[in-house]
Amino acid sequence: RRLSTGAWLGARTRDELAAAYQKEVVVEALHESRGDLAAAAKRLGLDRAGLDAKLKLLGFAAAEAKAPSP
Repeated sequence: RRLSTGAWLGARTRDELAAAYQKEVVVEALHESRGDLAAAAKRLGLDRAGLDAKLKLLGFAAAEAKAPSP
């Protein structure tokens, strides 16, 4: 098991603390699933769209696929 990233240490409010905790949980699920988003979603009890929404809400940026230049 990984150690905490400590993101929660800077939390000043309950909402900030809750968001930091959620980030920790999501990062841990992604780590345990070796970056497999579908597997991480399953670990968290979410479907893939739910995980995508959670990632966006928590401020994680998803890399968008770009079409190759002609």
